[in-house]
Amino acid sequence: GADRIAARLKEATDFARYRALTIARTEQNEAYRAATREILQSAGARYQWKAARDARTCAICWSLHNKIFDSDKKKFSHPNCRCVLV
Repeated sequence: GADRIAARLKEATDFARYRALTIARTEQNEAYRAATREILQSAGARYQWKAARDARTCAICWSLHNKIFDSDKKKFSHPNCRCVLV
């Protein structure tokens, strides 16, 4: 998980814990999204963007919530984004 990745990243760098967690969460989520898009693309399927929908959700993620995209389209992403592809 992100905590374990962040701990290893912190050991290898001089990053503060919060920075290591940001990197771990962001990269882990992006890897999940890339794999999901690849699987969906091979199946000829599309995906729906699901935002976390709380006070920490940015305006762009709110605007993308529930929209459907072709699987060959990579959408917006930012550090600590908590959105998922369904």
